[in-house]
Amino acid sequence: MATRNSLQSNSAPRRGGADPLFLAIAISCAMLPACDPRSGDSGPGGPTSTTTTVPLDPAAGASKPVDDESLKTATAPARALIPLSEYDGRIRRILVHVPGRLLDRVWTPLRDLVRATTPDTLFTLVCDSAGAMKELTDRLRRDGSTDTSNNSEGDVNTGAQADASLLADRIDLRLVERPTAIWARDRYISSRSAMTPDDPLPVWLVPAILPSIDAARRTGEREIPLLLNHVSPICRVADTPLVLEGGNVLATPRHVLIGGNAIRENVATASPDETRAALARTFRHRVFLISDDSGAPPINHIDLFITVIGESHLLVASPRLAADAMADADEASKTALNERLLITPDMPEPKGPDFTDRRAGRFDQIGTLLESAGYRVSRIPYADSRNGDFAVTYNNVLQETIDGQRVVYMPVYQIPVLDAAAAKVYQDLGFVVKPIDVTSICQLLGAIRCMANVVERD
Repeated sequence: MATRNSLQSNSAPRRGGADPLFLAIAISCAMLPACDPRSGDSGPGGPTSTTTTVPLDPAAGASKPVDDESLKTATAPARALIPLSEYDGRIRRILVHVPGRLLDRVWTPLRDLVRATTPDTLFTLVCDSAGAMKELTDRLRRDGSTDTSNNSEGDVNTGAQADASLLADRIDLRLVERPTAIWARDRYISSRSAMTPDDPLPVWLVPAILPSIDAARRTGEREIPLLLNHVSPICRVADTPLVLEGGNVLATPRHVLIGGNAIRENVATASPDETRAALARTFRHRVFLISDDSGAPPINHIDLFITVIGESHLLVASPRLAADAMADADEASKTALNERLLITPDMPEPKGPDFTDRRAGRFDQIGTLLESAGYRVSRIPYADSRNGDFAVTYNNVLQETIDGQRVVYMPVYQIPVLDAAAAKVYQDLGFVVKPIDVTSICQLLGAIRCMANVVERD
């Protein structure tokens, strides 16, 4: 299974200073009861979190809640964290990694996102070298997005001149000299603590590193929240021994959806039952593990093929819809799709976009299973090649609700027919669609949600 690419950059020793706010969550294992996704969460006094696999995979037993003080210890709090909703409320802060080696590829989607979001949406941009920070600052100035000076490691942006730009003061540039990948979503799962709901600081759950990834390169990313807190705290930090990348976690106000491959990714340290129980104890809300009959999702992260657009309404990727749209497509669309999916004459079968019944059937099966579990499922075009190594996905989005109006920041690939078909799906569902050009990053197996981590939301 393909994993998102990352590139190494120079690292530096951790800088000293005041200890950051830190919450240690040492996950313990207790079997928990199964649940029905159609039933609601009965609140703080209601049932504890549970895990359910799709196909439904019940557990048994119960966990006990703990008091607020235990959040500051190594004790595992039951029902501890509530991940931010995918769509509820306005986006307040977005975190983006900008590694120097990938700055050229990150720039266009980052610029589009800054321009598309509202003037009160803040951006924290993490650079891995002084050179990358200077280049990014210069580009932002030329683009009219900010006017900042270079900051030392962990320092907060000192602000912009009032007349420098309409977007001044939205950009918080941070220098954190650690190796980073561009997929900020995977390293931190922004949440709220169920035990301290009035705490103004979000809790960033920082998972363990998947052993199959270059752990030495990715481990440095786990220190970024600590360094960001060096000058002024912007989050609390909760460590977990679970391997659980943020791209494999989706949340509604009451449910948490997690890719079923999380079981396999933790097999080195926990049995399947232990992993299910650990997940259930990590999150306050009901947890559902998503997989098809193979025991895994059709691609490594569920945010590449599922979008949560309502409490019980999901948007699931459909290669069949993409195939239908491309059947009479213009040559420009066909050429662009082949370029995005890295179609080459010497590639293994199936040559071209994989619209085979076998591949499409895996996504259909996910949709059917989710419907059987009580969800309303809509479909949206999707195309990939080489068993998901390269993908054109319109599920990997950011969403917010502004004065009752749903807004989606949707990736576009300069594939006219498919981009238009996907936009129409969202428009028909009542969304205002704001396109973000991801052609520069899509071959790294990611799009908007992968790159831009929403860490604060109303």
